[in-house]
Amino acid sequence: MFIRDRSKNGYVDSAPILSPSVDPLSNGKASLGYVAWGGNQNVFGQDTLCVYLTGAACEHLNLLDSYPGCDVWQTLYWALLKHGAKITRLDCAHDDLEGSMGGIDTAVAAYHEGGFTLRRPPSVNQQGDWINGHSRTFYIGKRENGKLVRIYEKGHQLGVDDSPWVRYEVELHSRDRVIPLGAILRPAETLAGSAPYLADVLASVKPVPVKTTIKHRIRLTVDKLVATCSVSYGRLVNVMVGIGMTSDQIVSSLRRDGMPSRLYVPPSAVPA
Repeated sequence: MFIRDRSKNGYVDSAPILSPSVDPLSNGKASLGYVAWGGNQNVFGQDTLCVYLTGAACEHLNLLDSYPGCDVWQTLYWALLKHGAKITRLDCAHDDLEGSMGGIDTAVAAYHEGGFTLRRPPSVNQQGDWINGHSRTFYIGKRENGKLVRIYEKGHQLGVDDSPWVRYEVELHSRDRVIPLGAILRPAETLAGSAPYLADVLASVKPVPVKTTIKHRIRLTVDKLVATCSVSYGRLVNVMVGIGMTSDQIVSSLRRDGMPSRLYVPPSAVPA
């Protein structure tokens, strides 16, 4: 971790959180978040700092937690409790790789039937191509009110138009609510408690092992990148073959160090 002179999240200074075992150049989005400090105090006049973990960091921790004998989230919970920390934002997600719940269209129908209503119907918003049913995101609620549900076509986001993969997420903020520290130990319960329909999703769609999700993400991304490369440079490869270049020469001339950022691999999946 190195210090950089840049304000974040209302704090004066910040530094990125980097895995000591992974080179950012060779592993895409190797930054796992940041620590920020300076310029913020609590109600007792004590200086505070902010620790922000990205989705990539959570993927890394989930993978570590899946190994026998590792209780990563439990350890983090006790550390937060010991230091009197509070959660100001928490995102929980659940993947339906096969789209068995019916995807976006079923979620919209559930909204009209009260499937996201706790006291009164929340506001909604949509992004993506809703005419042709492509790359859609359905938003329920508002971030500024402390709770935002996102349901989106994750496979489409990765560039695979015929993928049925749908992701269900809830984004919670500590505005007008307390996010219990124990929520990091029970993300499925937290997601299910956000709306009746999400409880149905959790009851109907079995959780996917984190290793399976990572492999699925990487496989879809590689397939998309290969297809794009074929369209853009397939004819160039034909020419290179035609002028007598060998396969090794072609690969050597086209290969570059590093990895596309979208092909992020959690540090815990990288051999030491």
